[in-house]
Amino acid sequence: MKKFILLLFLLPVISSGQKIVDKENVFSQAELQKLDSVFHQFYRHTNVSLLFYSTPDLDGYTTLEYVQILKEDEKDLGIEKPPLHNNITIIMSKNDRKINFINGHGVEWLVSDKTAKKIIDHFIPFFMEHKFADGIEFGIESYKEILGNYSWEVVEKTLPELTKKDTGKIIKFYYKNPNYKAPAEDEYEYEEYFDEKYGVDIEDAPQFSKKYQLEIKETGKGYKLYFSKHMYDLYQTISKRPATTVYARLADYKKGILELIGIEELVEN
Repeated sequence: MKKFILLLFLLPVISSGQKIVDKENVFSQAELQKLDSVFHQFYRHTNVSLLFYSTPDLDGYTTLEYVQILKEDEKDLGIEKPPLHNNITIIMSKNDRKINFINGHGVEWLVSDKTAKKIIDHFIPFFMEHKFADGIEFGIESYKEILGNYSWEVVEKTLPELTKKDTGKIIKFYYKNPNYKAPAEDEYEYEEYFDEKYGVDIEDAPQFSKKYQLEIKETGKGYKLYFSKHMYDLYQTISKRPATTVYARLADYKKGILELIGIEELVEN
């Protein structure tokens, strides 16, 4: 990835972690001030963080690939918000004619890739008229209408302690892997990739599937922990650890459905 030696056009970082990085100088000062207010109101209404990032050149990458690289190269941007991943990254390149809303893991259960694409399709006319700030505001307001209906309350419980009243809440629980086997020192740790497990390339696979699940059987009620194709790395981590602290939204108590959001990272001593 090319290194740009440019001055960043940054808005002040709001306490909620909202940020605008306008390397392409898309917005005027007045538009930046207006979007500052829009971003702030969005967080107050949804408790979801926003990052807007514009660049003159995607270097031949897709918007998703570019954001993955930014996660590694510019960690201070706060693209990820573990363990809840209640964040959205808006990536844009006016020169490349590309824009995308990339949802954090916690958000994608609420706004799917298909829904995000529909929102983008609806504000494309703003971009055709070079009304970029208006288009971004339209997209954010569309997200706000959806996300404002959900809570990010975290409840720490064991799964047997859950009740129907916990439906819709994010559950923090400790999962002990019954299939864990400590590898020998000289044992090659084989990582099963998505296409090998599900028989389809991850790019062509649906975002959600009943196949993407981990069955959890504890004393009493059993649960199914679902994940999206974008969370396969989290699933792999859970599967390879002896135990993991998991964050998941209780989507359906009666059917025992949990939707994976994030995990606590191990702290090295």
